[in-house]
Amino acid sequence: MQFFVDIEFTGSHTGAYDKYDYRHEMNQILEYFWQQEDYKQTMVGFARDTKSFVRFVNMLINDSIFSMDEALSKLLSIKKTQVEMQDEATWSRLPPRQRQQRIQTHHQEEGHARYFMQFCNEVLHMLNYLSAEKEVALVFMLPELVNRMATMLNFFLTQLVGPKCSSLKVQNADKYFFYPRKLLSEIAATFIHFSSFDEFALAVVRDDRSYDQNNLRKALRVLSPVMPPADLGVFESFANRCIEVKQQDQEDEAELGDVPEEFLDEITADIMEDPVRLPSGKIVDRPTICRHLLSDETDPFNRQRCTVEMLVPDDELRERIQAFRRERRAAARNGAADAAAAEAAAAAAAEPMITD
Repeated sequence: MQFFVDIEFTGSHTGAYDKYDYRHEMNQILEYFWQQEDYKQTMVGFARDTKSFVRFVNMLINDSIFSMDEALSKLLSIKKTQVEMQDEATWSRLPPRQRQQRIQTHHQEEGHARYFMQFCNEVLHMLNYLSAEKEVALVFMLPELVNRMATMLNFFLTQLVGPKCSSLKVQNADKYFFYPRKLLSEIAATFIHFSSFDEFALAVVRDDRSYDQNNLRKALRVLSPVMPPADLGVFESFANRCIEVKQQDQEDEAELGDVPEEFLDEITADIMEDPVRLPSGKIVDRPTICRHLLSDETDPFNRQRCTVEMLVPDDELRERIQAFRRERRAAARNGAADAAAAEAAAAAAAEPMITD
């Protein structure tokens, strides 16, 4: 598992692609190990080394997103070419040289789609079986990982069941290792493994780019014939809880109102929970900078070297942010109580007086 991480930094000019060949082989080995109890416990033990395992999971997420993007973009091109070739009259009118170039490009895209879709299947399967182990799933819920996991899973749902999913319906999908329902099953299973964690539900609904309750509902419909009823029930309960969590989060945000700029993360512009000072002097939320440092150990404001050990907690600012939250929530509760009392008084005044 450590080698899975280390292969990211080969220094080779072809390393950006070579790593997928190595990791493809490692995926097979790690899955075999996971099925052997002694080796499985060793892998779980690796997860207890949080720093190392977080980097490993970060690589899995990066690989999943990149391979899915690469595979699906090529499937879109393949679908377009297939449609053009079906129109024999138009296709035959193309100059022979142009047809040959299109066919050559088509074959290249087919190989590319097969390569990355197979890899994507493997990595998503690994995320599925790793997250099934409760002790391992807890690591995925760390602040520097939970948002990335949630946004990745939301994005994949959008690709597979969102409004544009029909554009991926290519001929002979098996030829490209593209099994949409199987992919959806792996993604749904991972949602289920994380469904008991409040921080995961919150991260899912805060993903403004890809979270869509309709996608969760459609995934339920698509999987209902093949997923065990118990799992369907858990998935549906999670979808329902997301509605409640989203509403509560919006109410909490409304309670805060306008937030002083000094309380906002200088990268995300969100109110901070655990502010830390960078070597450049800038202040950001710890989870924000930790996510950045997983891939790039530099201060994003001046590109100088920066590590987790170089972050300085700003305890005074954190306490002021916490006090601000308490004051705004208390004011909101008092305002709601005053409004309820005024409404009750108005209702009482409107009642007709009873006279003898």
